[in-house]
Amino acid sequence: MSFHLAPSLDDLRSETNTRWPDRDKASDGWIGDTSHSARVSDHNPDYSAGGIVRAIDVDRDGISVEDFLNAVIYDSRTSYCIYNHRIWGGTRWRKYEGANAHTKHVHVSIKHTTAAAKSGSWGLAKGEVKSVGKPEDAKVKKVKDQSPSNTPNGSTTFPTDYAELTINGNYKSWEQGAIQILMHQLGYKSNKQWDGKIGKLGYTDLQNWLQDVRDPNGNPYYTKTPVAKWGVAKGTPLKVDGKDGKWFWYEFQRYLKDRKFYKGILDGDPKKMTYEAIQRWLNDNNTY
Repeated sequence: MSFHLAPSLDDLRSETNTRWPDRDKASDGWIGDTSHSARVSDHNPDYSAGGIVRAIDVDRDGISVEDFLNAVIYDSRTSYCIYNHRIWGGTRWRKYEGANAHTKHVHVSIKHTTAAAKSGSWGLAKGEVKSVGKPEDAKVKKVKDQSPSNTPNGSTTFPTDYAELTINGNYKSWEQGAIQILMHQLGYKSNKQWDGKIGKLGYTDLQNWLQDVRDPNGNPYYTKTPVAKWGVAKGTPLKVDGKDGKWFWYEFQRYLKDRKFYKGILDGDPKKMTYEAIQRWLNDNNTY
């Protein structure tokens, strides 16, 4: 089947080339390779929408990264942008823990809408981008999307932020709603509703995310069993199945423990201490 780059991103690439005609293109890219096709990625063609590709990589060398980022992160068509260990999702920078830190290029993904894919200027070719400071320093006031007046309601339009969570060991609608927001802003979008109920699609997003982040030894989580346990041999492949079984929780606990949010034992049995660690992790993602 045929595939094509979204017209809006084709325009972004053309404007970048016009603005910086001698730039390096060695790290440019748009169509996903075999590693992309094995996981969820906007670099993969969406054949349900005619084969459109909604992501582009632009080499950092030979351009003003500051001007480029100011053009894309404040554009309404942008879903998220990754550069130098950080991801811009919604209204703020957050830590990016994927295997590729994106230090050599900037990744831009657009929203999965018809409007975002349409051809249109990004303001780069004519130098129309207004300086709003260094984009890597951009901060905004925390939006209380988790306040009593704005609780998860099943909307298909996700809030862009969530307020700080109280460390009390709850794992209720506000905590699960915050996870849904965070996963959505990090580019994991199997779940289509902000309803505060993780469910199969939400756990699918979390499992895909765990496979993208790395442990201290540089290995992904939730790809194979790290120990022999529950009658399962070490090294047994783990599947992205959207189920919150023991191995999912074991690997989530291991992730949280590696980052010092969790001090309990790895038992695959989430209780108050695990939920407190999740709250700490969510609050930590409001750092930037």
